[in-house]
Amino acid sequence: MMIVNEDKCIGCKKCIYDCPTSTIIYNERKKAYIENERCINCGHCIAICPTAAVYSDSLDMSEVEPYNEEKFSVNPENLLNFIKFRRSTRHFQDKPLEKETIERILQAGRYTESSTNSQDVSYIVVSEELDKVSDQIYRVLKKKGEHILANLSPETEHLKKYATLWTTMYDAYLDDKAKNDRLFFHAPAVVFVTAGQEINGALASATIELMANACGVGCCYCGFALVALNDQPELLKELGVQEGKKIIACLVMGYPSVKYQRTVPRNPLSVLWK
Repeated sequence: MMIVNEDKCIGCKKCIYDCPTSTIIYNERKKAYIENERCINCGHCIAICPTAAVYSDSLDMSEVEPYNEEKFSVNPENLLNFIKFRRSTRHFQDKPLEKETIERILQAGRYTESSTNSQDVSYIVVSEELDKVSDQIYRVLKKKGEHILANLSPETEHLKKYATLWTTMYDAYLDDKAKNDRLFFHAPAVVFVTAGQEINGALASATIELMANACGVGCCYCGFALVALNDQPELLKELGVQEGKKIIACLVMGYPSVKYQRTVPRNPLSVLWK
């Protein structure tokens, strides 16, 4: 729960004004008081208090850092250029991705905002069992592709190209797994982002991908894995997806074996001003 140290509280009311759920009141002693029954533990009160009077008795307060402009500010032009320069990586070095590096990358997801501060995002990192998971996904995609091709209709015609690709991918993979991996591209690790609410998993995935690039790690979203897994309860359970959650993103990670030299053009900004 969130607690106010009244000896430190100066009654400035900044936490009261900033609380997104209006759970902080001004008590008879002219101090802030948190009604924890409605508190979502977002930490706004901890962050905004000028005297560090607010703390949590259930969270690790040693993680709290005071603002430091040199450490926490980002030049907006550099940030935009960093985003412009990122590429989806599909060629990786034959080199393991260290556990410490993956954990550092996932910290970005941990600190990403979530709806009502639910923090319902969790991660499954597959490296040692990657061949086994690849085989399972390839087989599911092959089966889906064959079913679509055998039952084409005007409603499913748009899926024909994917169905054909899934079947040919599987055949090529069986022919030579060492060369023909069109799913995970021989990457050393795959991160499955799971969440109860899709928006939370999507937000975390985006910041993780940027953090990966900042760490010199290439990253690529694998949508085919989601197609194969999210309607396969037995595979989700085997993979370790918690009940009530589903896979929101599959991020293929590894050290890039290619080096890009410039940004690429994009369509013009589409925005409606009203």
